[in-house]
Parts: sequence; structure tokens; C-alpha cells
Amino acid sequence: MSSTASITHREAVPVVIGGVRFYCESFRAESAGHISDAATVSGGDVLTNIAPGPVRLTLNCRIADEEQPMRAVQILHNMMRSPSLFSFSYRGLSFTGCCIHSFSADDNGEDFISVSFTLLTPDIIGLEVQS
Repeated sequence: MSSTASITHREAVPVVIGGVRFYCESFRAESAGHISDAATVSGGDVLTNIAPGPVRLTLNCRIADEEQPMRAVQILHNMMRSPSLFSFSYRGLSFTGCCIHSFSADDNGEDFISVSFTLLTPDIIGLEVQS
């Protein structure tokens, strides 16, 4: 007799950015390269100036900081204004050279604050080393 198990619920993944622990409900990574094309003398096309674009990471999270729940807004805003880059990990992937592109925070009277932010990194995505 065989049985099948199905996942009906996944816990939010903790992510630490700027010293704040966010609980990530959804994650999206996307990137597009920069490519130019030029005409050849024989009338064909050739691709030139091929370069990778930055990775755009979008995280939709919640935060439950009972003492200062809006501290995350202050930290994200100050990180956006800073030239400093940061690193973080998500489910075994390692992201370095990150900066905050945009963020939004919603306090809807729940036990948590919803935070969505977009990060950019030009660096290669790494794998965390398992010890």
C-alpha cells in the first residue's frame, strides 16, 4: 500500500535585512540582459554589447516587532538612502552587493505589518555552504 503526502502549508521563511527579521511569504527573482543589435554589410543582423543585467528580487514579507513595529520602515528607508550594499540569504541562496530599489509597508490593524520590497544586485547568486 502506498501513500501520498501533500504540502498544504509552508511556514514563512525568515530573512534578516538591516538587522530586522522579516518573515518572507513570497519571493521572486528576475533578470534581463542588455543586448544591442547591428546590421552587417551583407544585410544580416549581429548581436553586440551583450551584458547581464542586475537581478531584481521582490520579497513580500510580514514583520511582528511588538516593541517598535514601524522600525522596519525607518531601517528600509535609511538603507535606500545609504550607498552601502548588503548581503542576505534566502532558502540556500546567497545574495551579495544588494541595494534597496523600493519598498512599501502596510499596517492594516493585524498582529503584523506587511512589507514588500525590491532589491537589486549585479552580483552572481551563490549557494550557502552547508556545514
